[in-house]
Amino acid sequence: MAGTPTFCRSQELYILFGKGRTREMARRWLPTPLLLLSFGFIFSSSAIAQNSVVGQWSPVMTWSYEAIHAHVLPTGKVMFWTRGDHSQLWDPATNTVTSAAGSGANIFCSGHSFLSDGKLLVSGGHVTNWVGLPNAYRYNPFNGTWTRLPDMNDGRWYPTNTTLPNGDVLGVSGWIDSTQGVNVEPQVWQTATSSWRDLTTAHLALPFYPFMHVAQNGRVFCAGPSQATRYLDASGTGAWTLVRNSNFGTRNWGSSVMYDIGKVLLIGGTQSEPYKGGAPTATAEIIDLNTPTPTWRYTGSLAGPRKLHNATLLPDGKVLVTGGIRSNQDPNVAPTDPSYTSEMWDPATGTWTTMASITVCRSYHSIALLLPDARVLSAGGDFGGASAEIYSPPYLFNGTRPTLS
Repeated sequence: MAGTPTFCRSQELYILFGKGRTREMARRWLPTPLLLLSFGFIFSSSAIAQNSVVGQWSPVMTWSYEAIHAHVLPTGKVMFWTRGDHSQLWDPATNTVTSAAGSGANIFCSGHSFLSDGKLLVSGGHVTNWVGLPNAYRYNPFNGTWTRLPDMNDGRWYPTNTTLPNGDVLGVSGWIDSTQGVNVEPQVWQTATSSWRDLTTAHLALPFYPFMHVAQNGRVFCAGPSQATRYLDASGTGAWTLVRNSNFGTRNWGSSVMYDIGKVLLIGGTQSEPYKGGAPTATAEIIDLNTPTPTWRYTGSLAGPRKLHNATLLPDGKVLVTGGIRSNQDPNVAPTDPSYTSEMWDPATGTWTTMASITVCRSYHSIALLLPDARVLSAGGDFGGASAEIYSPPYLFNGTRPTLS
């Protein structure tokens, strides 16, 4: 393969049916070859020309378990897990899946994000539907071991973890049980003291997996799924500040991406309650937190309505949306109208472009994430099973690579 890899800085975005978080990390570009070799196939120049417009999906890979939660580790491997305690490691370099050590608990429906040292903090989990674990664990990717941490203040089922600028981790929301409802008290895992700090003056009932993003002012911006969007000051005992209502309203099973510094994109979703069906929307909107009075405004709409999809920030600043469904069905029902076509949003124009289609339905409990070689992994889903596909965006087929400042 000809060419010399170049390096850039970008952001990794991991979305899990409405859960988003970002982490700055180094990304390595693949060299652009005259003939692209992938999974043993050699593509002609005409195929590469088409791929340079819509990208290309790999053949479907069969894995050992369904990938419901996933992260790219500092080792370059992808850690994923399903229901129960079945952590797995996929090595993109060898395309092999091996079993990892178990945490000792059912970390399905947990929240997770990286600590500053590259270890993974996992909090909450599954007792039964609507009942969350108070457990917290730290995974060391360098020696493959789990460490049990002090419990949280209560259970959390479908919480969001967000890494703060100082390396601590904020945990919000998550269901305690069907009697007490959602955990209204945010907590911060303090790395220096290995302890939880309760944000006792920041009680707020938030939906499943809130869309949380660290803003330039050091506060954490909650972009949804609720219509009211807010800042959380996670210092001391915490405080919420209302920013602005989004235009469309509630976006359950939608997604959110911080596509640039202080700029957030909301995509799709439904106004209906999470497990009561509801028609999805094709609308999307953006907000610029860098302005004196941030305001939501509509950007271009998707080609069709979509919910239960994943959104991934690419190194060239565009946003890729994959999977989801177009019908108004409950997430637990096999969709009659799954979204196979991928779409890409360009912040420069505010428009969406239809890209190559996936092969397998990726809806509820599916994942998508950016790989170190600038491809996108799409896997799992209750109706996609233990399988995965890899998307090669158009920039991997173009002679001129994108540059980032």
